[in-house]
Amino acid sequence: PIAAYLVLVPLPALIGIYGTVQGVIYGFSEAAVAGAEISNADMASVWSTALFTTLVGLLLAAPSYLVVAAGLLIRTIARQERNFA
Repeated sequence: PIAAYLVLVPLPALIGIYGTVQGVIYGFSEAAVAGAEISNADMASVWSTALFTTLVGLLLAAPSYLVVAAGLLIRTIARQERNFA
């Protein structure tokens, strides 16, 4: 069961990174289409959207890592108790 969690836990962070890369690619393509006429406000909007996906991914992944770490710690303590009993 722990191995399954270790595979699933990084997924939100990876999805966030994917969203960031996709947003950055979109931002550069919009800049290329607009040329010199693109405003700083438009670019800031694109970058903030790209970075927001990273934020959401990290907010979802961080608690998952803590849960897995706590589970591993509890399992290790239980094993040690059995060994000393």
